[in-house]
Amino acid sequence: MVKKKPGEKKSKAAEDAEFNAQLKQLTVKSERDTPPQEEPVVITTAEAKKNRKKRALDLTQAMEWYKRGLSLGVGETVQIGSQHYTKQQCNLQAVTLDPKHAHAWTNLGVSLSVGETTQIGNQHYTKQQCYAHALTLNPEVARTWYNLGNSLGVDGTTQIGNQHYTRQQCYVQALTLDPKHGDAWNNLGVSLDVGETVQIGSQHYTKHQCYEQALKLDPKDVRAWSNIGVSLGETTQIGSQHYSTKWSA
Repeated sequence: MVKKKPGEKKSKAAEDAEFNAQLKQLTVKSERDTPPQEEPVVITTAEAKKNRKKRALDLTQAMEWYKRGLSLGVGETVQIGSQHYTKQQCNLQAVTLDPKHAHAWTNLGVSLSVGETTQIGNQHYTKQQCYAHALTLNPEVARTWYNLGNSLGVDGTTQIGNQHYTRQQCYVQALTLDPKHGDAWNNLGVSLDVGETVQIGSQHYTKHQCYEQALKLDPKDVRAWSNIGVSLGETTQIGSQHYSTKWSA
């Protein structure tokens, strides 16, 4: 190795060789010591404002579609622009714009026939699945529990959260939320076996007593009269009147 004399200037080749050697050392050190850096996506104030406006507009339009669906009877349509929409299609528009609109999910289920499905995004939903989804969003609606119970077969169950519910348990949930739901009392009675009881609040009810509750709420409920007549082994009291089998139906 040739030593450089004091004051002697390095050649261009020597300077380049020294620089490349230093650069190589820095590169190796960087690759070994520096962890990979992930770059976050930063939303601008303008973008955030735009997204909030779009979300607010979607929610407003979803409510309008929901109200249109409510206003339509079976077989009726509403015209928006050049397009006609059925009750089902209005509710479909509502949940597409606002997937968290629990009531629209319930009404979408009501509009579906047994065995019929509707598509939202990549997912297909039956009426039972619409009710279950609505209750996942809001489990405090008695009508939806009642509808879900009606959609289940005798031995059918459905899952909401981590819990599985039978038809009977759906009616119990409905009546826990709304003790004045006469149809739920009647259907709960139908779901019970003879001698079986079910607890709602602190009270236990037989099928016979469920029909009695239905008739106290609506003394003109023909189905409840018929059912209580079938269940009678003795007389029953509705209001101040006692009835035997021959009085029912």
